[in-house]
Amino acid sequence: MKKILFLSTFLLTCFCVFAQTASKTEGVISFEEKINMHRRIQNEEMKARIPEFRSSNMELTFKGDECMYKAVEEDDEETNNGNVRMVFRRPAVEIYRNFATNKKVEYREMMDKKYLIEGEMAQPAWKLGTETKKIVGYDCTQATLNDTARKQEIVAWFTMDLPLAAGPQSLGSLPGMILELDINKGETVITAKKIDFKSVKDNAVKAPTKGEKITEEEFKQKREEFMKRNGGGGPNFRINRQ
Repeated sequence: MKKILFLSTFLLTCFCVFAQTASKTEGVISFEEKINMHRRIQNEEMKARIPEFRSSNMELTFKGDECMYKAVEEDDEETNNGNVRMVFRRPAVEIYRNFATNKKVEYREMMDKKYLIEGEMAQPAWKLGTETKKIVGYDCTQATLNDTARKQEIVAWFTMDLPLAAGPQSLGSLPGMILELDINKGETVITAKKIDFKSVKDNAVKAPTKGEKITEEEFKQKREEFMKRNGGGGPNFRINRQ
């Protein structure tokens, strides 16, 4: 009788652990993406006219081996300063990744043009640290990355309680989900604010198909050329003189 009771308890415990793990295989993570605009703009006059920080709400939807990272639809921000009206467009971006096939597809807009960037997911050379902290209730471990190609120093905080090796933007390949990113010591900080485990429809993690196909290097060159022409304001920044 004792053996039967022990076996039943053991099986029940295993079932509960399995159920908890299975329930974390799909859902939506809400992120806040905070950008220091002053660090991206070289024109001092322009700096004086705009707020230092701009925040956007982003969502990472995940299901099984797939995920989609994109902006939450919001109204454009406007700043009026004398006879100058500045408009900040929310970044139009969708980043789809399939971890089973190691493929990614990015949809991006720049100057009202739509682009589609396809390719394989990168495998960054992360260095795992020993520091830990809690983010939305999850124990997270620090990892760092020096991305010389993009001139970025990245600090990530990931949790192994969420097994999918994903995260904000197109970063991942860590032993769990990234819940916070700090790029270039505060230039861009992306932090998870809420995790909602729920059933996700297949079309919520479907690869985008619209847009002119372009390589990542070609898109990067177009973006850099635009920013040089506009004092570093970025492709989602507009100035209208009234």
